[in-house]
Amino acid sequence: METRDAADPAVLSGDAQRYSEAIGYYQQGFAGNPSDINVSTDLGTALWYTGRADAALAQYAVSLSLDPKHAQTLFNLGIVRSDGKKDYAGAVQAWETLLASNPSYPNAANVRSMISEAKSKGVAVN
Repeated sequence: METRDAADPAVLSGDAQRYSEAIGYYQQGFAGNPSDINVSTDLGTALWYTGRADAALAQYAVSLSLDPKHAQTLFNLGIVRSDGKKDYAGAVQAWETLLASNPSYPNAANVRSMISEAKSKGVAVN
């Protein structure tokens, strides 16, 4: 289970949706503890919310190198692939990996719905 220090500036900035400000704090935190997958994933999310989809994807790749089954990273990766890159096949792959590697994922029904939607968007229309 993830534990987060509520007084941590990165957490405060991210929770307050001041993502540009949070990026620097997350970068510092991750540099100080490069095995902290939650900080890595939160950094990716802050990058995504500041319009930097490619940087977010790169950070999620770092997170997945730490734990290829990390549920939050896989969920977020699907979002950025789908919404940011219109890579519906990549989104489906991330979300299917999420469900396969986390069978008791609490939001599985929503993820299945997102998979169906992405598959419908990814079908080529002639």
